[in-house]
Amino acid sequence: MRFLTTCAAIAILASSAPARANDGPDWLSDPNRLPKGVVTDDNVLVKKDASAASLMIQAERALHSDKIDRALELIKRSLELDEDDLDAHMTYATALERKMASQSVEDPKMFNQCVKEWLAVLRNKYGEEKNETLGGIGIPGLNGKFNADDERQVPAKHHLVKLTGSLPKLWETDARYLARVGRQGEARISGKMVHPDPAADQKTP
Repeated sequence: MRFLTTCAAIAILASSAPARANDGPDWLSDPNRLPKGVVTDDNVLVKKDASAASLMIQAERALHSDKIDRALELIKRSLELDEDDLDAHMTYATALERKMASQSVEDPKMFNQCVKEWLAVLRNKYGEEKNETLGGIGIPGLNGKFNADDERQVPAKHHLVKLTGSLPKLWETDARYLARVGRQGEARISGKMVHPDPAADQKTP
C-alpha cells in the first residue's frame, strides 16, 4: 500500500513539473508553438561561473529560438571569457546581423561591429591561425592554406558582400576596408524646432 502511495505521488509531481523543450524532436524546429508551461533551455538561468563554451551553446540555442537579445547577451559574455574562439565571433556576427534585420532604423555602430566580426572570421583574426596575417593580409599558400575554410570563410564572404557590397581587396588591410565600407557617425535623434509663443516676441511700449 505504501509503495502504491509513493508511486502515485511521483506521478503527480511529474505531471505538474514544467515540460522541457527538448522532450520531443519537433520542439526546437518550431519554438513559437510551444504550449503553455514549456521551459526552453535558453530560458534557464545561466550560472555566473559558466564556461565560455557553454555560454556560446546557450547563445546558439537562443538564436535558434529567435531570441536575439538573449543571444547577444550570452555571446558577449562568452567572448569576455574567451576572445580567441573564432566560432564565437561567428555567432556574434550572426546575432548582430539578425538584430539589425529587425530594426527599422540602421544603427551605424552595430553595423560597423557586425562587419568587423565577419571580417575577423574571414581573415582568421582569432584562433590557431591569428598570427599568420599582418593587418589581416595573408598570402595564400605561405600559411599552408590554399583553399578557404568552407565552414567559416565562405559564409563570411557571403555576409560581407550582403552587408557592404564588396569584399576586402587582396592587399587591403582590415583598417582600410573598415574605413571604406563602414558607416559614419552614430544613431541620431531628430526633431523639429518648436516656435516660441508669438506673444513673447511682442515688445511692450
